[in-house]
Amino acid sequence: MKRYAGKIKLIYLDPPYNTGNDSFKYNDNFNHSTWLTFMKNRLDIAKQLLSPDGLIWVQTDDGEMNYIGVLMDSVFGRDNYINTITVKTKISGVSGSSEGKSLRDATEFIQMYAKDKNFITLNSVYENTPIVQYVHQYKDSGKSWKYTQVLKELGSAQIIEKNDKYTYKYYPNAKMVSLKQFAQENSITEDEVYQKYPEKVFRTTNAQSSVRTRVKADLKAINDGIVSITYTPIKGKNAGQLTEVYYTGKGKDMFMFLAERLSNVDGKLMYQQKLSTLWDNIQYNNLKKEGSVNFPAGKKPEKLLSNIIELSTNPGDIVMDFFGGSGSTAATAMKMRRRFITIEQISSQIRLIKKRLQNVIHGDNHGVSNEVNWQGGGSFVYAVGLE
Repeated sequence: MKRYAGKIKLIYLDPPYNTGNDSFKYNDNFNHSTWLTFMKNRLDIAKQLLSPDGLIWVQTDDGEMNYIGVLMDSVFGRDNYINTITVKTKISGVSGSSEGKSLRDATEFIQMYAKDKNFITLNSVYENTPIVQYVHQYKDSGKSWKYTQVLKELGSAQIIEKNDKYTYKYYPNAKMVSLKQFAQENSITEDEVYQKYPEKVFRTTNAQSSVRTRVKADLKAINDGIVSITYTPIKGKNAGQLTEVYYTGKGKDMFMFLAERLSNVDGKLMYQQKLSTLWDNIQYNNLKKEGSVNFPAGKKPEKLLSNIIELSTNPGDIVMDFFGGSGSTAATAMKMRRRFITIEQISSQIRLIKKRLQNVIHGDNHGVSNEVNWQGGGSFVYAVGLE
């Protein structure tokens, strides 16, 4: 506390869930109140340790979810609540005594609070889905897929106006066709169009912006073809970069190209979308290899931790975990080049954490290693606490 009070950027807690089946031993007559006291003591300490722009994430199942939320409201203030993340985990069965009285358990929950909401900014984190798979999932859900047009060619440009701030261009001979027609003309499937020509596939939007308002006013006399403005944005993903944005001649709807939503991951085109509060693509069923340590009862996926760490911190920030377990938080933090403090009191789990971190230093290639291009390195200090 003397060294780190006010300096921890992220605290992730995966405490005993108070199910009666875990390693947390308590007086059965007072198990609920004992668990809440146990957690309040640690949340009070967490608040002191967090930096002014720090975040705390606490993961539980539905048994204590409501109660930990009220408790965190009391410690951090209801105004500092950010989100509750629903995580799809492996589906467990229903015990005989509960048969017909409850549903199968398929989720856990992570509640996120800020020390002071006014100071926090979440980083942008994206989940990637193969583009063709994403399109089919989107259509199967009953939604209307918007990227259905192809810009075959722009044709020659006419400069309408040019100054120090921006350039207006007019493309009177631009050629556009439906994606279906483009596929037929090139004897390929629509799926192949998404994969081979994402820079030509587009949708239009009438989203309101100051730039579009200016384009509509300055180029209102043009009602066909395509117009564009080339300028350097001062904010957004293209901030500081010379950027050309296209609009329809009539209506001045803005072009959005599919390629702008894709990333190349190991040679595969992936559709990017910002993380939501539902995390349903994290694999819980094959964690045995992660970290090369065996902890069957409670190992958390490194992908889960990498989402949390990437959203909440930057390289060099300090990540803290009061319930070290198998070392998932520490291992993931090390691979993501964050500093970390992890605490554990059970000797067998301490041995797991030490072994796992040594594996990370030697280039462990499981978990998120490929995703973050982990090659090994780093260091840690193990300190024995005094009672």
